[in-house]
Amino acid sequence: TVSIEGGAGNDTITNSGDGVTISGGAGIDVISNTGSGTSTVLLTISGGAGADKIYNEGKYVYISGDADADSISLGSASENVTINVGAGNDTITNQNSVYSANVYQFNTGFGNNVIVGFSVNDSIQALGTSSVTALSYKSIAQRTVGSGEDSVVVNDLILNIGNTIVTLQGYGEVGNVVHLANGEDGDDLTVKKWSVGTSGVDTWEVSDDLEGYELVMLGGADK
Repeated sequence: TVSIEGGAGNDTITNSGDGVTISGGAGIDVISNTGSGTSTVLLTISGGAGADKIYNEGKYVYISGDADADSISLGSASENVTINVGAGNDTITNQNSVYSANVYQFNTGFGNNVIVGFSVNDSIQALGTSSVTALSYKSIAQRTVGSGEDSVVVNDLILNIGNTIVTLQGYGEVGNVVHLANGEDGDDLTVKKWSVGTSGVDTWEVSDDLEGYELVMLGGADK
């Protein structure tokens, strides 16, 4: 097995080899990978401490963002990637939303995270003491209608895993399914419900409901 280690400092690492292990080490690193692993032996990438940028086009890859606010981009050729974001407010962008089959791992204390391009082929996995049953919809808003100071997250599905927040950007449509890597198929979460506000001041608090909600807020200073 070939190992590539950046060590301390702000490193730039570019890899095209298969089956390697990449470690950025401490510092603000930029790691680009087009190599792949196999279904039994994953190519591994560890960003290390620091706000790293990791780009991946490979298949069968394990990515650990580690500490700090990382940016992880999965290209159109990227498939079967497992991502452990680590501590920090991380952003993951998936450009292959059709065949990706990614697993996104979260634990308590992993911060406020955003996934762009989450698809029905992907899965969420709660680690450690974070139970799958702790996954819930915190709030969903489909769209804003009318005028007023509406506080909404348009088309986003927000999950709560312990004290970790995961926003699935653009995934709040009715019928969308979130697969849970820990559980059986019957444990998957499905967006099914609507809640329509009025033209006045409306307040919603949606949590611990595995059926999910979609909110339409009309005019007024809604919460």
